[in-house]
Amino acid sequence: MKRRLGYSLLETLISLFLLILAILFLLNLLPGAVVATRATECELTANSLADSALEETRARGFESLTLGTSSLTDTVRDGTTYHGRLTIFAPTDANPQFARGIRVELWWEFGGRRRDFVRQTVVSHVQS
Repeated sequence: MKRRLGYSLLETLISLFLLILAILFLLNLLPGAVVATRATECELTANSLADSALEETRARGFESLTLGTSSLTDTVRDGTTYHGRLTIFAPTDANPQFARGIRVELWWEFGGRRRDFVRQTVVSHVQS
């Protein structure tokens, strides 16, 4: 009896089929990963913009923090437009003479849906 070397046509076709299935599965994951990465980039950008707005507001000084709401200038980064609102408020259970809250709200469109990001802090004014 002579022993055959190599693979039969059927074994080769099955291996090729399995390889194609694995490649198609991996290619299917790619668009989801790209969308998730872009969504995370947008959120990181919103975080950075909110931090900047908070720092600029704090830098103006406590006396300039009048209660109320104002719009932030729209910002475009990497093709996404971020809209915002800045609110100076009196924190609950605090004397507005000595404490003020700063809230930054940002929103943008991603994937046909509105995304929101809120960052806030409290600033105190201690007199000696």
